[in-house]
Amino acid sequence: MTVTGVSREEKGGEEEAMGKKKVNLNQLMQQVHAAQQQAERFKENLEQTEFEGSAGGGAVKITLTGNYDVRTVRIDPAILGSENEADVELLEDMIRAALEDVLGKIGDRINESMKQAMGGIGLPGLF
Repeated sequence: MTVTGVSREEKGGEEEAMGKKKVNLNQLMQQVHAAQQQAERFKENLEQTEFEGSAGGGAVKITLTGNYDVRTVRIDPAILGSENEADVELLEDMIRAALEDVLGKIGDRINESMKQAMGGIGLPGLF
């Protein structure tokens, strides 16, 4: 049987001669699906993991999840010289709000840049 005037044997020979391999589309799709599932599991695991950073010998501590959600901001009142707990809580809340603001801006920029770079390919859940 011929395909556009070239027999399968000739066509296959041309492909091999040019260094091309036949692509098993079904196998490729299975690999893509497996990679997507693995990425989703990794993302879910990371979202549930908390990371803590500290400064000043532990006087200031910030806890974030793996997807950059701010969980806690803690400041030891002793470093402020204030025994007023309301002052410390207000400062912790302001720092938390500033962190959430800047992390949101970073996330927005990353998403926008990736959309432009992908040129509208539209891989759901990727970015």
